[in-house]
Amino acid sequence: ATLTTEDGRALLYETIDTSGKPHTSTYLTDLVCDLISSCQTKFQCQVRSFVTDNAANMTAMRKTLEERTNSEVITYGCSSHLLNLLCKDLQVQDVKEHIVQIVKYFRNNHMAKAKFSAAGGKGLVLPSDVRWNSVADCLEAYVTQWDIILKICEDNSKDIDSAIFKKVSNIGLKHAAQEYLSLLKPIAVALDILQKKNATISDAVEQWKLLQDKFEESQNLS
Repeated sequence: ATLTTEDGRALLYETIDTSGKPHTSTYLTDLVCDLISSCQTKFQCQVRSFVTDNAANMTAMRKTLEERTNSEVITYGCSSHLLNLLCKDLQVQDVKEHIVQIVKYFRNNHMAKAKFSAAGGKGLVLPSDVRWNSVADCLEAYVTQWDIILKICEDNSKDIDSAIFKKVSNIGLKHAAQEYLSLLKPIAVALDILQKKNATISDAVEQWKLLQDKFEESQNLS
């Protein structure tokens, strides 16, 4: 468990080995109540909020905790985790799949990789489930360097895989990647802010409000 102070400092308070225990909401609520009580006694403070990830047992635990404390402790799901889940909900699989195939080719094919590097290209990224924002990073690296990749394909058409050449030349795919990126980029910016060590709940509120305004504006323009 970590504590976040009023001035934004995050401190490790206690670690608990829960191996061999059933991670039910009741068991977790008992643990949290004990942690809150010991923290308030040790530091002579009041715990006002509690943040967890968004697993089903944690969500149930937060509800029970608010009932036990008569809502004196406000509970939250981890905003960073929620933003990552939002990115997955917005996933455009057909676009992602094609861009990943192109990126893999230019990362793994020796000729294509050498031509790309010689032309000043760099930083092509493959999405990874353990690296949040990696889908946005993949799309941004491709879109911003698409002209380099296209020229390599056109100048080396006999040596480039024809299926890859066809995908790169597809203007519709490029535009779809740009639109997909425009959806993910604001979330990626918010996610980077909320993953900082000194991020606070007030930061989360601000970022969610900015995202709400951004998406409402996009809907009004469409």
